[in-house]
Amino acid sequence: MAGPELFHKIVSSPGERAARHLLILHGILGQGRNWYTIAKELVSLREEWSVVLVDLRMHGRSQGFPPPHTVAACAGDLSALARSLPLPVAAVAGHSFGGKVALALAERATGGLEQVFVLDASPAAGPPATGIAGVMASLASIPMPQPSRDALVAQLVDRGLAERTARWVATNARSNGKEVWWRVDLGAIRAMLEDFLRRDFRPFLSRTDRTVAVRLVKAAESPVISASMLAYLEKLPEASRVTVDVLPGAGHWLHTDNPGGLMAILLKYL
Repeated sequence: MAGPELFHKIVSSPGERAARHLLILHGILGQGRNWYTIAKELVSLREEWSVVLVDLRMHGRSQGFPPPHTVAACAGDLSALARSLPLPVAAVAGHSFGGKVALALAERATGGLEQVFVLDASPAAGPPATGIAGVMASLASIPMPQPSRDALVAQLVDRGLAERTARWVATNARSNGKEVWWRVDLGAIRAMLEDFLRRDFRPFLSRTDRTVAVRLVKAAESPVISASMLAYLEKLPEASRVTVDVLPGAGHWLHTDNPGGLMAILLKYL
């Protein structure tokens, strides 16, 4: 019996000239739709590409996936999705948590995959520099249901989240018109985050027999990719096929802080 399928949306140019897919992967607590503006502009500039916006397992509308909830399991889900898509998946771009998922997919040597973009995610293991652990603790501490989405946002702000972050987090709640509750399994999300922090892809990046190019993008104003990590990446041999681009004027939410600059980097390689 077939298991659940990842929810996804395909974004293509009106001329339908696309010959290959680019998957875009969100971060923890995100959804594919967060990247729709980037996808729409990209296909207007590169008609040969079609963008697939994915809700990773246990995020958004991709619910009901069995454990274990790991980075590798996310990559396995994407491999299954790729086999069902009408065009070959030639590139993957992953933000934050999605960056390591993109690397895990490349590690599986999925046929036809040429390059992965790792968007402000450190390839190494270690604690997060984004405060996501505190966000998860805040979510778990809020009694559900809440009377409204605004009430949920107020609870998050009371726990120290900026209102912008609180409203983004609240997109993970659903409403029946009378009350709201989390539509995501916080335990599953926590398990994925913990596995994300354990995974170290530096050995994979150092390989010189790898056929998939890795394009790492550091947001200049984000602490996620440290100076020591940049120094490590700069020492990798050219045959490892790792490139590093620094996006100015952007924090961790690089696709909203400097979308034009991010688009320029993507177009340089696509």
